[in-house]
Amino acid sequence: MMNNSKPSVKIVVPTFDRPRDLPQCLGALADLDVPRNCFEVVVVDDGSSPPLDHVVEARHDHLALRLIRQPNRGPGAVRNAGGGKAGEQPESQGSRA
Repeated sequence: MMNNSKPSVKIVVPTFDRPRDLPQCLGALADLDVPRNCFEVVVVDDGSSPPLDHVVEARHDHLALRLIRQPNRGPGAVRNAGGGKAGEQPESQGSRA
């Protein structure tokens, strides 16, 4: 039996300076034939300029979605940051629920 209070799958989307590709990725995730409460999407922005807040905010109605921003530290650090935050309660700085 599934617990509806927490998603059972966390999808980490690391990104850097991809304002055109990110909406397509999030749109594809929103179109999955899976109930929204079964998965959470964590977008980790690795220091994009400009920040990707507006892209993520546009998808909040379609996904259980969180944004984490960090200074540019490379792909490994971005994946680790997303994996560490997936499933946690949102923080007041740098992430959104």
